[in-house]
Amino acid sequence: MKKMLKKLSSVLLAVAMLVTMMPAVVGASGGLSYEKKQVLYLSSKDKYASTWGNIYVSGLSAKQKIAKSSVKTSNSSVVALESLNHSIYNSQSESFIKGMKGYKNSGKSANISFNARKTGTAKISFKVGNKTYASTVKVLPYSNPLSSLTVTGLKGNKSTNFATGMKKQAYVSGAKVVKATKGAKITCKAAKGWAVSGVSVSFNNENESRLYCTLKPVSSITLPIGNISAKAHGYINVYMKNTKTGGALNCSVSF
Repeated sequence: MKKMLKKLSSVLLAVAMLVTMMPAVVGASGGLSYEKKQVLYLSSKDKYASTWGNIYVSGLSAKQKIAKSSVKTSNSSVVALESLNHSIYNSQSESFIKGMKGYKNSGKSANISFNARKTGTAKISFKVGNKTYASTVKVLPYSNPLSSLTVTGLKGNKSTNFATGMKKQAYVSGAKVVKATKGAKITCKAAKGWAVSGVSVSFNNENESRLYCTLKPVSSITLPIGNISAKAHGYINVYMKNTKTGGALNCSVSF
C-alpha cells in the first residue's frame, strides 16, 4: 500500500506540474488551440539579454501542418524565430483493476520556438491551410521576482540567499554544496507583485529529477527535496509569474 501511495503521489506531482507550466490556451476555429497573447520578461538587465519562449499549437488534424515558410514575426529585433517542431502522439492505456476503464488518445501538435531579444511587442503569425493565425508577444524588462531563495546545504558566492545574486539577472551559477544534508528543503519567497508557480530540482551526477510544483501561484513555499550528497551537482528552477501582467520568468541556480 505504501509503495502504491508513493507511486500515486509521484504521478499527481507530474500531472500538477504539467497543469502549472503549460500556457493557458484558447480555442480557435477548426479545433486549433494556442495562446493568443503572452507576456515574457527578459532574463537580465544586460543589453544582450534574451528569453526563450514558445507557442504551442494543439488540435491539428492528421493532414494539417504549419509550413515553415508561413511562420513570420512582425518585429525580429524584439522576437526572433528559432524553430518549428511537429509532434504526433498515439497512446493507449488498459487497466487490470476491475471496473476501471482504459483509454485511447491520439493527436498532432506543433511548437514554434522564439527568442525574445529586447522589450517591445511583436506578433507571430502562421498558417494552417489557407487560414492565418497570430499570437501577440509582449516583452518586458528584467525585474528580480524573488525576495528570498534558499536551499538547505547550498551556498552561493556571497550568500545562502540566492535571490541577492539575482538583482541583475535571473540566474546564479557556481553555487556549492556546503555539506551533505539529509532531508534538505528549498524555500522560495516572491518579491512584491510576483508569485511562485512552480519549482523543479534535478541532480546531474545522480541522473535524477525531483519535481515539485503548485497548482496555484503562491507568495512563498517550502518543499522537501530529499538528501543532498557532498558531491552533488545539478540545477534548480523556480518558475515565477507576475500577478499584474501575468508574465512569466524562470529563475535558475546551478550547483
